[in-house]
Amino acid sequence: MKRSLLLWAPAAIVAGIIFFASSLPGQSLPSVAIWSFDKVVHAAVYAVLGLLVALPLERLKVIQRRTAIVIVAAMVVTAYGISDELHQRFTPGRSPDVFDVIADAIGGVLGAWAWVGFRRKRAGD
Repeated sequence: MKRSLLLWAPAAIVAGIIFFASSLPGQSLPSVAIWSFDKVVHAAVYAVLGLLVALPLERLKVIQRRTAIVIVAAMVVTAYGISDELHQRFTPGRSPDVFDVIADAIGGVLGAWAWVGFRRKRAGD
């Protein structure tokens, strides 16, 4: 039980940081001149979250197949991305963006895939 909590803790911390950042009013954020840069940031942050969700799924043997680990991690991260965008609907100066969710989902897949690929390489298969 304690080990599983420790393995999930990094994902929970990153999710908390995302929630905190999404709670900041829009006017307190730096303006980004390049629209696509925002999507790269979303993808990068959610790639980290995807990796940190895939890690306990694999380590705790919740799921055996690597493809399933990536799919489940990506689904969890995408659901969190959707909830984050809905949360922003209630934050002054912020608004939900479907393209942010797409960037979040892509990042989640890439992060989970990176973890599975790393573990596969280490295992030598």
